[in-house]
Amino acid sequence: MKNKTYFVSVIICALTLLCGYGILLFFGSSHTQPKQSQTVVIKPPPDQPTEPQPNAQQESAPTPSVETPPPVPTHILLDVPFTPQAPDAHWDPLHEEACEEASLIQVVAYFRKWDLTKERAEKEIQDLTAWEKEHGYSDDITAQELADIARTKFDLLASVSSDVTTQSIKQALIDGKHVILPLHGQDIGNPYYKQPGPPYHMLTIVGFDNNEVITNDVGTKRGNNYRYSFSTLIGAVHDWTGNKDTVREGKKVMVVISQ
Repeated sequence: MKNKTYFVSVIICALTLLCGYGILLFFGSSHTQPKQSQTVVIKPPPDQPTEPQPNAQQESAPTPSVETPPPVPTHILLDVPFTPQAPDAHWDPLHEEACEEASLIQVVAYFRKWDLTKERAEKEIQDLTAWEKEHGYSDDITAQELADIARTKFDLLASVSSDVTTQSIKQALIDGKHVILPLHGQDIGNPYYKQPGPPYHMLTIVGFDNNEVITNDVGTKRGNNYRYSFSTLIGAVHDWTGNKDTVREGKKVMVVISQ
């Protein structure tokens, strides 16, 4: 009997403890602290650099001056001394082929300020022809060969240009340069040539006026400041091809010379 009473007492105590613990949990949970929410901090954007305000009292920068280009001349005439390729009017085989030499000698005389008398011109043509023979040149000379001779023998600046137009010729003269043209002499219509005219020829351009080009044409004693139209002269420009029958197939080039 005592054992049963003891066992019942233990069970009652255990139940009492469990009930008390449950009551404690129930009331204790109602007094727990609420969780704090997470705060996102948005920072203001960094200060933007402000542009300095113009000072009303500051003077404005001076406007750069614009130089007015000089007007393009409508007329130029270089004072190039003239000589025909046969100064003594002796048209032997040497002088019939001397248009290249005479054209170049006129330019050299200009730069070196020669007094190109008939005697001086004849001597220079003879000397240059002999020099060319010694250096392997033939009777007829191409534009490139003439430029080489101008550089080698006379220490001038010379080049060959394929830009042969009215404007390019005018610009060369405006720049103080000299122009020698190779051409088919029968296509320029000079009435003072021994007709029908030379199939291959060279002459020196010394100026221009409106639509006319002014030349020192060494092919005639009347060639000093002889005028042609630009279209006539440029249309006849052809370099030496090695054969007089094919000159019209030659390239359109010009020799430009300066000091």
